[in-house]
Amino acid sequence: MDIINFDNFRAGSHFPGCLDIEKLGNHEQMGVRAIAYCFPNSNESFVQFRKHNKDYLVALFSFNYEVELEDYWKDSTVIWDSREQ
Repeated sequence: MDIINFDNFRAGSHFPGCLDIEKLGNHEQMGVRAIAYCFPNSNESFVQFRKHNKDYLVALFSFNYEVELEDYWKDSTVIWDSREQ
């Protein structure tokens, strides 16, 4: 699915396990920002930024509870975790 010509949209419907995606500048071709919601010292709601170890991919994950990552992302390195601030 391609989402174009947007100002912002929400991926996921259950706060805080969602991401708000916003365009940068006047057009989405200039880039986007993903806003994830996390609460300090909370293991129930957390955010992780991961880099895949084999493919040239990074991903921002927003969880509202502990979940099992799919096998593809198990081969990744956690770059940042909101629980480790």
